[in-house]
Amino acid sequence: MVTYVDVASDYSTRYEGCYGILGDEVIYASEFQNIGNKVEMMYLPLSLRTESLLKNLKCRYACFPDSPDHVEIKSDTPIFVIPKLGFINTDFYCLFYERRHKKPSPSKYRRGLRPDTIDIYNTSDREISSLNLSNVLSKSMDDMFTRNVYNLFFPKFYGYNEALNFIISGEKLSVALSSSIAIKASYWDNSIALLKNLLVIGDYSEKDNGFKLRTDLFDRDIHNLGIRTVK
Repeated sequence: MVTYVDVASDYSTRYEGCYGILGDEVIYASEFQNIGNKVEMMYLPLSLRTESLLKNLKCRYACFPDSPDHVEIKSDTPIFVIPKLGFINTDFYCLFYERRHKKPSPSKYRRGLRPDTIDIYNTSDREISSLNLSNVLSKSMDDMFTRNVYNLFFPKFYGYNEALNFIISGEKLSVALSSSIAIKASYWDNSIALLKNLLVIGDYSEKDNGFKLRTDLFDRDIHNLGIRTVK
């Protein structure tokens, strides 16, 4: 019985142009090569940089290095895991990631995560615009994906009280408590909204120190996160 061994073209079809995790790094797979009886992956390990924006406001983001690295790859190497989509936190606002229903070519053949299979929504777009930061943060979709992909693979969420304090103090514009629940400030009507995915499901009452819900469909999620609600 002859056992088929994957060659570089097989890996290219599945993973070229995809993002994954190698150790504690997020990487971009750029090319696969046959080296003798082995397959090597050429990849770019993303590095984290910090950018100063306004006064004490800083933004940490991922970017590509100048030159690629390489590693031997095997069929059982768990590099191209698919992270959970939904909300992620960046430095002072959160983004919402949603899978596109139709994959473009060549992504329809890929098994890993590529930016052209994802739509990204900034929950604080209008507030960022009011701070005149749009030219810094609102790059192309591919650039936004790359700058924030580390947070997608290694997400950090906040507890309810900490998240609410961030919003009230103005330290953050929006904060994700989980991949599906977030709190955001609205500079346009001076309010704080509770979000389920991209749907507003509650409004913060400063007087009652809690959220008045617009629907009871998500009571279980809200209760599990310790979110204070009021009538």
